[in-house]
Amino acid sequence: MLEVYDVLLKVTQLQSFQLKTVNMDAKLSFVILKMLTEKIHRIVVEEKGSKMFTSILNYKDILLFLLRSVNEELTNTNEYTLPISMLMEQKKIRESTIL
Repeated sequence: MLEVYDVLLKVTQLQSFQLKTVNMDAKLSFVILKMLTEKIHRIVVEEKGSKMFTSILNYKDILLFLLRSVNEELTNTNEYTLPISMLMEQKKIRESTIL
């Protein structure tokens, strides 16, 4: 059962909530960086020149788009056949440059 304090806390949290938005013309790298720095999992996409919302973008949408793009570029198919070893190689290269 919810206590009065719990309900007031939830209402207070909702009142201080600010919707995070990006413009339709924003670069994907900007959107990803904004989502990471703001620690959010979804972001509202606005139509250019207005405050009309066109969609809500989340990490799953971005990952699927990137996966499809990379996969089509490397294999010329729509099948997700990229081996995980490719990811691990890139991760290893990135980690070695950091250290």
